[in-house]
Amino acid sequence: MIGLEPTLNFAVLKIHHRSPIEILEHNTDRDLLAEEPVYAYHQDSTGQYLKIDGTFTLMNQLECYQENLTATMLKTEIELPTSSIGGPILDGDGKIFAMHTAHVPEMDEDEKAQLGISEDEIHLLSMKLAMTVYSSIKYRGSLVSPWTGFSVRTLSEEEQIAFPLMKGRIRYGIGLEHIWEGGPAQALGIQKDDILFRMSHYPISSVAKFQRWLYLYGVGQPIKLYFVRQTDEGDKMITIDYTIEERPKWAKPR
Repeated sequence: MIGLEPTLNFAVLKIHHRSPIEILEHNTDRDLLAEEPVYAYHQDSTGQYLKIDGTFTLMNQLECYQENLTATMLKTEIELPTSSIGGPILDGDGKIFAMHTAHVPEMDEDEKAQLGISEDEIHLLSMKLAMTVYSSIKYRGSLVSPWTGFSVRTLSEEEQIAFPLMKGRIRYGIGLEHIWEGGPAQALGIQKDDILFRMSHYPISSVAKFQRWLYLYGVGQPIKLYFVRQTDEGDKMITIDYTIEERPKWAKPR
């Protein structure tokens, strides 16, 4: 085992095989459309591979899993056996777009209805998110999950139109979507809708870059977080020192 991501609940393994392994392409760029066909393969008790057809239903509603894991999952109607956990799910072009994690939402019926979650849907982990975390785990070999106590999002069109900020010095960033009550971000005075544009030496222009550098720095590493906070008096730059903490058990995403 190269590493483990306990929050997303998947391991990274190194495979030794005598014969060459066919490598499938990943779909980490194209968003799937509702009703688009998807499929997977399952090995039965005789060793034969069976094709399982399904239908894609919904893209993820959130990009960051800090607070809500279910909303970062892709929704698909496909009958997958438990033994296929960890296996790839392919789109109509034959590219891997997700992996089966057997994720079950930990929420009541009202919350499921609000997120449009159907009992017939299988929740899959996006390969875009999985590959971002994978590359970091492979580098760090870490067995712990780092966190900041906030989740992030791509900036809205209205926010992007306002750039550049601070007299042209800041030309990119991501927005803060949720501040976890009792977490480090709240203790540091970080607020929802603050714009994060740098982690120590590295610019943060996308959610994927935030996730990448959070894992690459890892638990126990001191970093500087650079924000812009938009107020009635104008934009304000904020710099905060933070030593990355391990996600506590009480803060497990739902």
